[in-house]
Amino acid sequence: HSGLEAPNSNEASAMPLVVAYAVNCGGSAAAPFVADAYYSPAGSTFGTSTSIDTGGVLDPAPMAVYQTERYRTLTYTFTNLTPNVGYKVRLHFSENYWSASGKRLFNVFINGTQVLSSFDIYLTAGSQYRAVLEEFNARADGSGQIAILFSDGTADHAKINGIEIAMTAPAAPTGLAATAANGQITLQWAASADAISYRVQRA
Repeated sequence: HSGLEAPNSNEASAMPLVVAYAVNCGGSAAAPFVADAYYSPAGSTFGTSTSIDTGGVLDPAPMAVYQTERYRTLTYTFTNLTPNVGYKVRLHFSENYWSASGKRLFNVFINGTQVLSSFDIYLTAGSQYRAVLEEFNARADGSGQIAILFSDGTADHAKINGIEIAMTAPAAPTGLAATAANGQITLQWAASADAISYRVQRA
């Protein structure tokens, strides 16, 4: 009704992702995604001009990313990350060739750990030309590297449309305790995984 205000909604909060890498696999730059790079061996590329339905993906890549792909068994290697620190790996897919499930089944490994087994893009998306996002938490190795292997499975070839490597915010420290002394206060807390420094605020 005019002049009446509803009560406040529930409070919600989120931290934006800070993207270290965003790659358009098999294609040219589509800001903020850069042109395809970081892969070995070359594999093959495929593209389509058909529109891709990105409606089911939270924070999708640009349309052009889903319209291009690099396929066959290959590895994307991302370097110069912070060693032993956690990242979010976002893998963007769209099945642009097959129009039925069971036609493409492949595997994905991140730094040697299998994260997708007999992955079927069509089955996951529910149709052809529909975007799918698979997200994983991964830790850069001691050299500051994340390697993503796309391995041919039991049907056709592995493929990938786009990759993002994003930094994630560490969890808040726990167990904060303050001890008063003569003219000073000592603070202690449990370390937070992946934190490299702390900011102490007072009010």
